[in-house]
Amino acid sequence: MNKTLLANVALLFASLLVVFVILEVAVRFTQAGQDYVPSDCCSFVLRPSTSFCYSTKEFSNCFKTNNEGYLSGPFECPAGKQIIAVLGDSFTEAKQVAQDKSYTALLQTMGDWCVYNYGISAYGTGHELQTYRAKVVPQNPNIVVLQFQPQNDITDNLRVTDYINGTLQLKHDNQFKPRNPYALQLPSFIRSRVGLLLARMGFLNQSGFEKAPLDNYMVYTLPQGKWVDAWDREEILLGMFKNETASRGERLIILIATAPEQVNPAYRKALFDVYPGLANTSFVFHEPNQQMLRICDKLGIECIDMLGFNRSDTHFFYDGHWNEKGHQLAATVLAQRIEQGPVSQ
Repeated sequence: MNKTLLANVALLFASLLVVFVILEVAVRFTQAGQDYVPSDCCSFVLRPSTSFCYSTKEFSNCFKTNNEGYLSGPFECPAGKQIIAVLGDSFTEAKQVAQDKSYTALLQTMGDWCVYNYGISAYGTGHELQTYRAKVVPQNPNIVVLQFQPQNDITDNLRVTDYINGTLQLKHDNQFKPRNPYALQLPSFIRSRVGLLLARMGFLNQSGFEKAPLDNYMVYTLPQGKWVDAWDREEILLGMFKNETASRGERLIILIATAPEQVNPAYRKALFDVYPGLANTSFVFHEPNQQMLRICDKLGIECIDMLGFNRSDTHFFYDGHWNEKGHQLAATVLAQRIEQGPVSQ
């Protein structure tokens, strides 16, 4: 009897091991466990033509990337229609809302034009210039929208730019690390799917303030140290964008996104509770937006500052990105500016 029991237990474990191996191979074959992949031209992008889901305490959404690795429809447009190419970071990638509720998807419905979304999380202006040159230029857009996030975009540029013989040059961003091929991928895949299921069933409560790295908030103080260098690089990169779009007859618009601490006093209070030392820091929350507006004015670039619409209900409280109201507002403001025609600077 004991031998029979041991044989059954051994058979059970062997069967489970076989199932685990089969599932692990399946996840590796489909690469379902990793959403971002290296890109020769643009550092990293989302995995092309792949469905994936994203869940947090506040939302759960599923998406499908196009064949180039962006949360956009096919980059195809009927002849005669304007093409609007939108570059940006996680605010433009917009995994926090349903794919048809992002500001780029909503903008698509607001005019007789085609909107291409090139947003990728953790991108800065340097990454976006790489993407513009390699991906956007071949599409011959009429309008290029560059979304800028004041809290971290300028320091993101430090990873993808370098001075060579006194000239700022773009380089590959090595921050992205492909998944270790020897590490098991099935456990993380299962965790992400269980998290999505729990979020949909309402078992994930909305607690746990999602804070950015402490250094990010120093952008709201007078520039010093690396921030001076970061702003200098930002201006140079925007000058490149201006020159290259102008040479092709394209209209360039900068869309300055808001950060939650800029518009929501309750968020600022939570931030100071997490980082008590910040409460004694002299912050000027509109300063990075003003700095960007000064650069736009100097370079003659159209610029929309979403902080000017100052609404406290446009961000997820814990995640910090735009919610549906934020995306709706951005799409509406952007559509109105586009329809007005170029604004002289």
